Amino acid sequence: MRYHSSAELYSEQYGYPLLNLAQQSIHRTLLKYIPYHLAKKLNVIPVNLSEGALTIAISDPSQITHIQNEAPSKNLT
Repeated sequence: MRYHSSAELYSEQYGYPLLNLAQQSIHRTLLKYIPYHLAKKLNVIPVNLSEGALTIAISDPSQITHIQNEAPSKNLT
């Protein structure tokens, strides 16, 4: 029997890709799109910006509604 991490289970349940942040290069310029206090509160980090859409890594995808409510002016994917 294989052990599944909570991240793997969330990925399967919500249909979001699983991202290993240890292998991801986060450009410092992305950090300006989510204020530190908000990133810490919501446990998110910006990982990409393409065509005006900010892609975030999130520890708990069930919280995406809270994130969208906290940052309604951002186009978060």
